[in-house]
Amino acid sequence: MDFSNGLDLSVWQEKGILRAIDCQWVEHLSNHVEEDIDSVLVAGALCSAYLGAGHICIDLAAIWQTPPEGMTLEELRRALALCGVTSVDEWRNALVKSALVTLDEQLAERPMVLSGTRLYLYRYYQYEQQVLTYLKKQFDVSPYDVDENLIAQLFPNKSDSVDWQKVAVANAASLPFAVISGGLEQVKQPLSLSYWLCWSRKRQNKVKLCA
Repeated sequence: MDFSNGLDLSVWQEKGILRAIDCQWVEHLSNHVEEDIDSVLVAGALCSAYLGAGHICIDLAAIWQTPPEGMTLEELRRALALCGVTSVDEWRNALVKSALVTLDEQLAERPMVLSGTRLYLYRYYQYEQQVLTYLKKQFDVSPYDVDENLIAQLFPNKSDSVDWQKVAVANAASLPFAVISGGLEQVKQPLSLSYWLCWSRKRQNKVKLCA
């Protein structure tokens, strides 16, 4: 995808910074709404590429200081300068003006969402907000009672040192939502863990073990 200012995103694709789908996506958007703000299309392509790498959004301020892998800071800033952007504020202002972008405080259905200096694809901003809403609701739930006798049976004291597995399970069992991380070699009693979490709450629970 070539821009009128001479910037060619296919070069970034050849370097592995962008994928073909990233370039095709912003080209489609550009044609669909006749977007001519090059810095917006660059941001959109990077947002798509970062999503492909497992990131839910891009932070303009972070990218301004640390460019994508395969590109030097000088190359990034030179490319953005060709797009008329010489600072994070200018980049953000360009996005605010774009028909492709909506602000999080005035959410509308557009391809991208800008929250501060973070840029999301619309769908993934929604996903994040759904998770956030769910977690906030869990904080309003009163802690559950913990059956100390049962947890003592599942995790008998073998030394005077703190049994962190026992602490983790007791904490998780008292909360409506919890995450216990660690490899299988660390979580030595996965079946006891599942049983304890489900039984102690006396309700249906979703307990997932991931390896």
